[in-house]
Amino acid sequence: MNVFMLVAMTASTSGMMAETRWADSCALFLLLSGAVSLGIAGYLLARAPKFNPARQHRRRI
Repeated sequence: MNVFMLVAMTASTSGMMAETRWADSCALFLLLSGAVSLGIAGYLLARAPKFNPARQHRRRI
């Protein structure tokens, strides 16, 4: 998370100096990439525990 925050800070500071369109597109790209990565991580974390109890339940039966 620290690297992501550093990248966001540098992108925002350099975006102020550069054109506003580039700053908006970079901010949107960072937000989308962060949302996608969080979504994939959340999906994997939510999906993993569902398989383990099912396997344990099958072993018990």
